[in-house]
Amino acid sequence: MDYEKFVENVQADLIKSLSDSYHNVTVEPIEVSKLQGQSYSGVSIKHDDSAISTSVNLEQFYGMYQDGSSYENVLQEIADAVVTGFASVPDVDIGMLSDYESMKQHLTTQIVGAKNNSDKLKDVPHQMMEDMAVVYRFQVGEVSSGQASILITNQMLELYGITQEQLHQDALEMSQKNEPVSIKNMDEIIYEMSDGFMGSIENPESALWVATNESRFNGASVIAYPDFMERAAQQLDGGFYLLPSSIHETLLISDAFGMKAKELKEMVTQINAAEIRPEEKLTDNAYHYDADAKVFEQAENFEKRMEKAQEHKSVLDELKANKQICKETEPKSHKAPKKDVPEL
Repeated sequence: MDYEKFVENVQADLIKSLSDSYHNVTVEPIEVSKLQGQSYSGVSIKHDDSAISTSVNLEQFYGMYQDGSSYENVLQEIADAVVTGFASVPDVDIGMLSDYESMKQHLTTQIVGAKNNSDKLKDVPHQMMEDMAVVYRFQVGEVSSGQASILITNQMLELYGITQEQLHQDALEMSQKNEPVSIKNMDEIIYEMSDGFMGSIENPESALWVATNESRFNGASVIAYPDFMERAAQQLDGGFYLLPSSIHETLLISDAFGMKAKELKEMVTQINAAEIRPEEKLTDNAYHYDADAKVFEQAENFEKRMEKAQEHKSVLDELKANKQICKETEPKSHKAPKKDVPEL
């Protein structure tokens, strides 16, 4: 059975499987477009007992079928997923979704890699931070996998009649209120996780600091908060590097440890490949905040800027030195001797 036939059969048979649990079930094919490579082809299911539909990714279930599971078993797995999906749907007032002022209090931010989400970003308002993009969501509840949220699209922005700039300001204001910044030394986190058996709160010594939000969900977006960089610079006593651990948190390392951009980027790339799930990956780049110049940039660009500044300083120093040498070796001026003028 090819995928098209599989979807066609599921669409018909799922209605029968769910008819004992729900009234007037409808099942329709759907293409779900999501960030972080999570787009999929599936079905949307709705019934009269719920104002909200739920969707199922059929691609993963078709994979089960191809791996040898019987169609009947796969269909039952899909039905179970639908029941679970409806049970975890948050209680959302559909009427509120069309009212921006009512929904504004639920605004939150998320930061994602721009390159891996380039197609989807065409349809959603966002603001760039180097090669990352800040997007906006309505947080509408909690589910077993984390928080249920609705990504704000350009179409929704047009419906609300507001500008992207206003959305950005409102989202940052509400995010700082509902999801305040958390910056802790790794020793502190280890201390908390081990119930005090390891790490330290009073004298943390780790080179790593962890920046996230209070819920630790989509917490990497705190780097977009207006006062984040200055606040982090105060805690780390100056400039620092930022390593995107995932979309949920970033790691910070003080300039005092003398790390280099190349080795930090290699570290991020290796960790992303070995330990981070694709849907949680941010970028493979390392970043830097210059506390003196108040500049956030990719770590490689920071080091290039510092090299140019050093070269410029060296040239100026050389010019000053040459000027001083010239001044010291400059011949002294002599006044011409006075000639005797005959008396008349």
